[in-house]
Amino acid sequence: MKNAKEKICFIGGGNMGEAIIKGLVHGKLCLGENIFLYEIDEKKRENFKKTGINIVKTATEGIKPADFVLLALKPAVIRGFLEENKEALSGKIIISIAASLPISLICEVLGEDTPAIRIMPNTPMLVGKGAAAISSNENVSKKDFQYICRLFSGISLMSVLDEEQMNRVISVNGSSPAYVYAFIRAMLKGAEEQGINEKQALPLILRTIEGAVKMVEKSDVPIDTLISRVCSPGGTTLAAMKVLDEKGFEDSVTAAMTACTARADEITDSL
Repeated sequence: MKNAKEKICFIGGGNMGEAIIKGLVHGKLCLGENIFLYEIDEKKRENFKKTGINIVKTATEGIKPADFVLLALKPAVIRGFLEENKEALSGKIIISIAASLPISLICEVLGEDTPAIRIMPNTPMLVGKGAAAISSNENVSKKDFQYICRLFSGISLMSVLDEEQMNRVISVNGSSPAYVYAFIRAMLKGAEEQGINEKQALPLILRTIEGAVKMVEKSDVPIDTLISRVCSPGGTTLAAMKVLDEKGFEDSVTAAMTACTARADEITDSL
């Protein structure tokens, strides 16, 4: 898909809003002239000056010409925004990328007939390598839903889920880039403690992770088998894996994911 003609108004230009806008513009998926951004923070607005998008002074100015309105705001402020702009938002297709915000809240404020889409994106969209989950209510036409899926597929894998799974998937794709960065940081620390500096270690770590991902993608064998193929009896990898097991590596990851989902549910309940 190249240079989509539909107009999208972004409400909020924080980390995720920036990742999506720049991914769409740099990937030539949407012309800058068809993107409108309403962002109250002047410093954040500065990040978009070279994108060619329309930076508007009021929300209404951006909403009025838009076909889709994408909410890139903190969940806690969305209800207030919807209430303040209810009239302008009438007839628009609402897209929310706010973690934990259910479609039911959007329809509660704007009306039960409001077409609404919920997306759980992640920041690698900025480099065209995102992984996002998407769901919608029955008011969204098949054509519009497929359009958004195609548009975002230029910067992200798109996985269609039932909305009841959207809080759970935050731990799988939304928050998980941070887990990966933490793993890379730990490997860099381990390398530096053994006299291998970051400049030397980082390319090796990144390529190794990339290669391991490809092995999982391209291989039909179970992950346990891939692990065992690296772990020679009495060898170095087995010694390393023993420490990871003793330190509870996998349990820590699954516990972190459970905590992520629990917090998502808490946020939903507070809205």
